[in-house]
Amino acid sequence: MRFKHYEGLRTFCVVARHGRISSAAEELNLTKGAVSHQLKALEAELGFDVFDRQPRGVRTTPKGQHLLHTARSAFDMLDRQIGNLREEQRRAVTLGLSTYLAPRWLSSHLTSFIQAYPGLRLHIQPMVDLFDLKREGIDVAIRWGKGDWNDMLIVPLFGCPAFPVAAPRICDRLRDESIEDLIADLTLLDDTDESTVWPEWLNAAELPAFARRASLTIRLAQ
Repeated sequence: MRFKHYEGLRTFCVVARHGRISSAAEELNLTKGAVSHQLKALEAELGFDVFDRQPRGVRTTPKGQHLLHTARSAFDMLDRQIGNLREEQRRAVTLGLSTYLAPRWLSSHLTSFIQAYPGLRLHIQPMVDLFDLKREGIDVAIRWGKGDWNDMLIVPLFGCPAFPVAAPRICDRLRDESIEDLIADLTLLDDTDESTVWPEWLNAAELPAFARRASLTIRLAQ
């Protein structure tokens, strides 16, 4: 037969802690009669007494003591789980993104985002490499790239075309040199050691691939 009297079980735990029905009734904001009624209904459903009534209070019976230990453990575990669920509800969302994107793109959108979601706590985690997001506690990451990353859900945010830039004095050399000779003579800048941006751009521009004379990698610090 399924047990149904959980309200009386909680009352039983409070009475056992105080040892007096009057003190338990005060904590529960009930009358002594209401507490006694719950205890009687509980014992009726259980089929055994949980208290020995005495002139100056109550004392748990042997079966009542066993039940008390089990009930306290169950209620403690339930309280902890509810607390964990509440904390998870209040937990901040951690956003990981490169230090390049944070000041140049995200900062201009933060105010409107916070106004739209006032109950959300947002943490911003700078990141350079796309490492294990779960291990680093990152819930959502905004990355700049082709989106060919594994083991995660990829959602395109916006297009960001890449194009080469150079100082004016370099561009002036194009009056006397071909672009192929110019690029082959320059030190090309990369943002990672494994970058394939220049070979891909040369292919898109229908320019021949070449062995670089020199290159410089500039990695943005966290």
